[in-house]
Amino acid sequence: MQRVLSAFSKDKKPPFSQIGLTIPERDKLQMKIQSRRNVLFAWSQAERIAKHIRTMDGLGDGRREQYSTLILLAAASGLRSSEVLALEIDDIDFKASTVRLDESSDQRNNGKIGPCKNAAAYRTIALHDSEGRKAMRKLKHLLVGRPHAETLVFARSVEDRS
Repeated sequence: MQRVLSAFSKDKKPPFSQIGLTIPERDKLQMKIQSRRNVLFAWSQAERIAKHIRTMDGLGDGRREQYSTLILLAAASGLRSSEVLALEIDDIDFKASTVRLDESSDQRNNGKIGPCKNAAAYRTIALHDSEGRKAMRKLKHLLVGRPHAETLVFARSVEDRS
């Protein structure tokens, strides 16, 4: 039926098409606000998960700290797991409270670090809200005593601090 109706229209678009649909700026802002509320819900879950990880007996002290920090950073920043796993120490700016993303971990190639999957993935994430500040504090605590800038933040070989 749409083909028949569109054949008679001047612009040849189907009558119920979303082509050319624009979302008003006010609605876009409301969607952003709503998505931020969703992140807050995820943050409370992330805190519960991180707290549980810190009490696990099967992990050493270093791993518990590393995994709980990884969960909090991912929740606060919105980074994908492949992006978090590729972070190097020099990607973190504690003074500006930012994380620069310029590489990604490719899980199809045993976690090989390489370019991001698309141009939009290269970005700097500001962590200025309360969740971001908490994640940055945990990250700073985790990185104390690790001076090598090229070192992965969440490296596989972590010595357990007893």
